[in-house]
Amino acid sequence: MPTVHLAFLWHQHQPNYRDLRTGRSALPWVRLHGVKDYYGMARLLLEAAENDAPVRATFNLVPTMLAQLQAYAAGGATDPHLELSSRPATDLNADERARALDLFFEANRPNVIEVHPRYSELLAKRRRGEVKAEDVADQFSDEDIRDLQVWANLAWFHRTIIERDENLRELIHKDRSFSEDDQAFVLGRQREVLGEVIGLHRRLQDDGIIEISTSPFYHPILPLLCNMEDARVALPDTPLPVGWTPLIEDAREQLARAVAQYEALFGRRPTGLWPSEGSVSPEMLPLVAEQGFQWLATDEQILARSIVETSDRDNEKENGNENESKTEDPMIDAEMLYQPYQARTPHGELALVFRDRRLSDLIGFEYQRWDSHHAVQDFLGRLRSIGQRVESPSALVSVILDGENCWEHYPGGGVPFLRELYRELGRSDDIQTVRIGEHLVEHPPGKTIKRLYSGSWINHNFHIWIGHEEDLRAWEYLLRVRQDLQRFEAQLADDDGNQDAQARLRQAWECLYAAEGSDWFWWYGEDHTSDQGPIFDELFRTHLKNVYSFIGRSQPPPFLNIPVTDSQPKNGPD
Repeated sequence: MPTVHLAFLWHQHQPNYRDLRTGRSALPWVRLHGVKDYYGMARLLLEAAENDAPVRATFNLVPTMLAQLQAYAAGGATDPHLELSSRPATDLNADERARALDLFFEANRPNVIEVHPRYSELLAKRRRGEVKAEDVADQFSDEDIRDLQVWANLAWFHRTIIERDENLRELIHKDRSFSEDDQAFVLGRQREVLGEVIGLHRRLQDDGIIEISTSPFYHPILPLLCNMEDARVALPDTPLPVGWTPLIEDAREQLARAVAQYEALFGRRPTGLWPSEGSVSPEMLPLVAEQGFQWLATDEQILARSIVETSDRDNEKENGNENESKTEDPMIDAEMLYQPYQARTPHGELALVFRDRRLSDLIGFEYQRWDSHHAVQDFLGRLRSIGQRVESPSALVSVILDGENCWEHYPGGGVPFLRELYRELGRSDDIQTVRIGEHLVEHPPGKTIKRLYSGSWINHNFHIWIGHEEDLRAWEYLLRVRQDLQRFEAQLADDDGNQDAQARLRQAWECLYAAEGSDWFWWYGEDHTSDQGPIFDELFRTHLKNVYSFIGRSQPPPFLNIPVTDSQPKNGPD
C-alpha cells in the first residue's frame, strides 16, 4: 500500500480585540487560549519528538493574535476579565462582583468548570440562566469571589503545563480558600507562559518539527477586498454595499504586514499562507505570489468547483453555450483531492493544497463525543482507506481546522486524544506526517488549475461576510470611513515634513485595517449568534471611530454611534 502523507494545519486565530488607541482589549480570549491551546498544542508536538515518535505539522499563526500575545507577555495589555481577576476580592464593589459573576463562567461547563469541585460549586451557586448576576452577587462572600478569580484563570492552563508545574498542581489540589498570594501566582504564571508561546513555536520550526504559515494581518477576507463582485460567483443574487470599490492596496498591505511580522518573529520569510477562512479568488493570487508565498491552502469544494468550472467553460466554448449556468454540486474523487495543484500568476507559480473536509470536521466536531482510543483508530482507518484508493505514491491528505476551539469540548482538553493520535502516527510505517512546504518541495504539483473558483471553506461562498443586510451596512460604514481617511491623506500630500501628522495617518490606517477583519462580519446576520455579539459590533465601530481620533477629528460621524444591528435605511448610513 502506498504511503499516505498527512499534513495537519492547525489554524490559531483570534481577532483584534484591542482598542488601538487605548491598548485595552474587550475580551480575554487571546490570553486564555494562550495558556491553553497556543502553548499546549505546540508542547504536545515537542513531547512527541522527545518520546522518539516525532510528528510533523504546520501551524498557522494569525499576525494580530501574535501581536496581542506579545502585548500580554510584556505586561502592556489588559482586559475586563484580567482587571477583575487582578484586584483583591475585598476591593470589588457590587457592580464589579456582578460583572465577575458574568465573565468568570464563560467556559465549557463539563470539561473546564465541572471537573473542578469548587469551580463547579460556584457555578451552581451562580444559577446561570435562572437569575441575573446582580441579584445573587450579595450571596457570594469575599472568599467565594477570590476562589472564582483564581479558578477563572487556573482552569485554562493546558494539561502539559499542569503536569510539569508542582505549584499549579498544588493549587488545583487545594481547590478552595485561595489567598491573594495564590491569586497573584496564577496570574504571574499565566504571563510567563504567554511569553513562551512564540519562542516555543520558533524552536519547533528551527528543529524541523513544524512549519509556520501565516494569514493576512488582521484576518480580512481578501477576495472581498480585491473584488466584491466575486461574492456573486457562488451566489449571483448577492447584494453589494453601496459605493463599494476594489481595495487591492489594502489587501496587499495586509499581506505585506504579515510577512514583515513573520520575519521579525521567526527569522525567515514565510512560504505558506492560510487565507482568512480559506477564502480565495483569482484576483488575490498575484498579490500572494508577489509577497513571495509559495503555497496556500483552502477547502476541497473550491477544488471541485475550480475543476468543474474550467471543464464546463471549455465545453461551453466548444458548444457555443458559454453563458449556460451550472447548479449541480460537483464531486471529486480521491485521486483528484489528494494531490497539490498549481496556479500561474504574473509573479510566479503558487502551489495549492485542498483540505479533506470530512477528516477535518471529524476532529473539529465529532470525535469529542467518542472514546479517545476509538476515535484515533477510526481516524487512522480512514487514512489507510485513502491509501488503498489512491494509486499515487505521494498522496497528500490535508487536515485543516481551528487549533483552539474544539479542544475544550474534548475530555481532558483533547490531550488524551492527541497524545494517542501522535503516538500512533509517530510509529506508523504507512502514514507519514509532513510539513506542507516540505512535501511540496519533494512532490511538486503536477496539475494546473486554470481559474480558481471564488469562495471560502464555509459552503464555498462568502455569504457569512456579505450576504446579509447587516453585513452590507457594516461594509458601507467601513467604506465611508475609508473615504474620509483618504481625503485626510490627500491633504497631507504636500506636507511630508509634518512628522506628527504622518504618524497619526499611519495609526489611522492601522485602525481601518483592523476593521477589515472577518470576525466582525461573522457575527452580523442570522448565521451566528452570541451573547458577545454586541461587544463585537462595538469593537468594529470602535476601530472605525479611532480613525477619526488619529486624524484629529474631535468627534466621529454620528452614524458610528449607531450599532450595525439596529434598523437602518437600506441605502446606507446617513
